[in-house]
Amino acid sequence: MPESTWLRKKAADGGAVASVALGKYYRVGSGIKENKYASRSWYQRATKNKDPNGQHAYGMSIIKGEGGMRDIAVGATYLADACANGNPLATEAWSKLEFE
Repeated sequence: MPESTWLRKKAADGGAVASVALGKYYRVGSGIKENKYASRSWYQRATKNKDPNGQHAYGMSIIKGEGGMRDIAVGATYLADACANGNPLATEAWSKLEFE
């Protein structure tokens, strides 16, 4: 079974790590056609498992407006959750966040 098929199956079955990985592939177009909407959707799936990497990625996609509407306040709530769950990248992003 090709790796992308396996990854997609794991993500579809609720695997947070696979969901975040697939989201990154779609965000940058690595081996798949770039699709920011699909990327954001896979990140969102990972947040259902309270995965800090998914929370960080989903929050940043909302803050940047990648794959949908931009909303700093909503994105910040996901970043805050990722910080609380120990994601160091989220903590760094939080420190640089500017509310308008």
